[in-house]
Amino acid sequence: MSALQELYLTREEVAGLLRVDRQTVSRWAREQRLPPPLRVGRQMLWRRETLEQFLVEKVEPTHA
Repeated sequence: MSALQELYLTREEVAGLLRVDRQTVSRWAREQRLPPPLRVGRQMLWRRETLEQFLVEKVEPTHA
């Protein structure tokens, strides 16, 4: 695995991580329900660290 592949996740990898269809990932990105991807042509890439932090913030309960 290259350094670039370690830093970024493809739409398919994000879908597998979230256990949803890749079209759902595309829709969520369009609806800004995910961090904005880096677009390279038609390919969408998410920085692994940014996505992991986003998921941690979504899962951890907030204290009121």
